[in-house]
Amino acid sequence: MYQVLFVFTGDLSGDGYLVVNNLTGDVVQSNDNFFTSESFEVGTGYSYSVLLGSDTDCGLLFSSAVVSCTVTSVELIRFKGSTKTQGNLLQWTTASEDNSSAFIIEKSKDGQSFEYLTQVAAQGNSNTTQNYQAWDKTNIAGTQYYRLLELDKNGKQTIVSNVIALNRASTQNISIAPIPATDNIQIQFETKETSNAQMSIFDITGKSIDMQSIETTTGDNQVNLNIAHYPSGTYFLQITNGQTEWTARFVKD
Repeated sequence: MYQVLFVFTGDLSGDGYLVVNNLTGDVVQSNDNFFTSESFEVGTGYSYSVLLGSDTDCGLLFSSAVVSCTVTSVELIRFKGSTKTQGNLLQWTTASEDNSSAFIIEKSKDGQSFEYLTQVAAQGNSNTTQNYQAWDKTNIAGTQYYRLLELDKNGKQTIVSNVIALNRASTQNISIAPIPATDNIQIQFETKETSNAQMSIFDITGKSIDMQSIETTTGDNQVNLNIAHYPSGTYFLQITNGQTEWTARFVKD
């Protein structure tokens, strides 16, 4: 059996998304980051349309006539994560392993584009329960996505888990004034160290519309941003130095 996993990004408030099963006509409304389909038999296909709840003329079709699945050399019981003071803790358990060399943790900011985070040596061959864990100690606020890959002794990599999402609440102080604004906004935030940081601006759909490098100093920081050329609407600001992330929302009249 197999399932289809949809990952949603952008603003999930309001009417969210509509997921339409084109084979059965069933419609599901979702405001979550993920939607998992019903189970299908291997060798059969699927067809889904994903529409904006607020504008059903805007949508995408996802379909496949036949899905073939291969059995991995690892039987995974669970893959989970939790936020801790020192970072995000990833844990997984296998029921059996055959010719496995290592497990690779991949990380993503949007649930779609993943990059290497770290790897842990595998048991190799086992018919008993094995427990593993790995850390992501970047402590960046917001939602981070993770998945687990198995590397066998022949060098082949295989995705063996679903994608999980961990949300870390921001503990950083940041403020923007005025709101709403017309020409300029004043951004105030506090850092613990002097560093080079990147400031990014996203529109309501999550599209990056502006980006610039800034230098931060220990203590209070103030940055002035000219938004006169931005169209009216709601925007999200993100400042990150690779270790800490500040996020805030502002409105342009």
